[in-house]
Amino acid sequence: MKVKFDLIIFDCDGVLVDSEPIANRIQTEMLNQIGIAITEEENAALFTGVSLKTTSEIISKKFHHIVPTDFWQTYEERVIQELKTSVTTFPGVRDLVVTLGKNCCVASSGSYNKIFNSLTATNLLALFEGKIFSASEVSNGKPAPDLFLFAAQKMKVAPDRCAVIEDSIYGVQAAVSAGMQAFGFMPNTDSNMLADYGAVVFRDFEQLNDLLNLLSS
Repeated sequence: MKVKFDLIIFDCDGVLVDSEPIANRIQTEMLNQIGIAITEEENAALFTGVSLKTTSEIISKKFHHIVPTDFWQTYEERVIQELKTSVTTFPGVRDLVVTLGKNCCVASSGSYNKIFNSLTATNLLALFEGKIFSASEVSNGKPAPDLFLFAAQKMKVAPDRCAVIEDSIYGVQAAVSAGMQAFGFMPNTDSNMLADYGAVVFRDFEQLNDLLNLLSS
């Protein structure tokens, strides 16, 4: 497939792997346990696509609460343990990534440990060997453009030749700020909300394949 873009940058959670429900449930439970009253729906709206560093900052500003020192380590350990046995990928993801070949990478707000475990559990790791980038490598996480610009630099591709596959508002904002074309994955809703932030919305990876073909040069 010859595409308009020289690089397709995939977010991991909620795009390559269906991990958001797991992470959201565990994070909500743990925040409730330390006295922050929040529902899973509210938690998802606030923190989907956000790095743990930025999540802590939001919690401090919005809830006036400082999370315990070991909070995020415990959270990540619980999430990773469940990902190893429960996480799945989305239909059509592997076929698309195989088709793209070397012209794709991963750029995620998650830690390397979480990314590796998610991709390993879904048998996707080998497809992204040496092409995985984490928000831990940059100063500012999404919605800042730092992570996507870092990935493009490492992959030696100009930002305007990159497309970003995202499922969150913060991720789409980061892609747009980076000067990249954003594609918003919204599989379980009729909403086109991500389009309001500059993304081309798609419902499944067959549709994304068609969109990329439509934009072929």
